[in-house]
Amino acid sequence: MIFFQAGNDPKHSYGTIFAWEKLTGFHRLILIKILRPDALMTSIRQFVEEHLGHNFISTGSFDLKEIYDDSTAKTPLIFILSPGTYPVPIPLTTLILYI
Repeated sequence: MIFFQAGNDPKHSYGTIFAWEKLTGFHRLILIKILRPDALMTSIRQFVEEHLGHNFISTGSFDLKEIYDDSTAKTPLIFILSPGTYPVPIPLTTLILYI
């Protein structure tokens, strides 16, 4: 009985299925979503940091008074909460000062 190993078959040439290196970063994300959904969040963070910069993934504290002072009727404040985050309740006295 003759066994053929990958690359040793004289009649067939085995290669990679596709060239991962030729894919764009976004196309790689699509494949990761399909093949490894558990690794998607880490891959998205890396993609955003590479293409947009570290400022877009860093989380930091902010001064609500400063942000409120910069807002206008044409530029309202919009807070986007991620799953698992808990918005710290703002004391009522602080809210009254802003009104």
